[in-house]
Amino acid sequence: MDANGRWNGDRLHTRRHAHAEVIFTLAPGNQTGTLFEATGSVTYAASGTGADCTLELLPTTLPVIGYLQFAPTLPSPAYLISGGATGLLDHKLSCRNKPPMVISMEAWPWLVVPFQAAPVDAAMIEGTMTVGDATYTWSFARNPLPVATRPRAVTG
Repeated sequence: MDANGRWNGDRLHTRRHAHAEVIFTLAPGNQTGTLFEATGSVTYAASGTGADCTLELLPTTLPVIGYLQFAPTLPSPAYLISGGATGLLDHKLSCRNKPPMVISMEAWPWLVVPFQAAPVDAAMIEGTMTVGDATYTWSFARNPLPVATRPRAVTG
């Protein structure tokens, strides 16, 4: 922080956390039964330090947006997930000898999973993946894919 109270580029070392409670329901108009929309909430929290400053985001809960898509007809069945939230997260920045300030930031994604292998009849799908400095861990129960969307063996 400079003498005028502006951030001067000193690095803050932050720890961010997002915990989502989500239900995926069949997307309206989806005839294949492979696209699901997310509803629920995600709670964000963060803290950080750097130079003479601390950054804090008290637990903040926002509604989720996102989707889960299955691709059961690929040679190896797969799924992908994308999840975010709508709203701003107000972080409190406190620096020595300066009045605290609030910094509003868009909510970050709570889960971003590119296509992953999915067993057709698995009751639980879970995984962990690191992208840059973010580690995503997910676990969700699901019903088996409807018989009409399961891959079929070609014979003859």
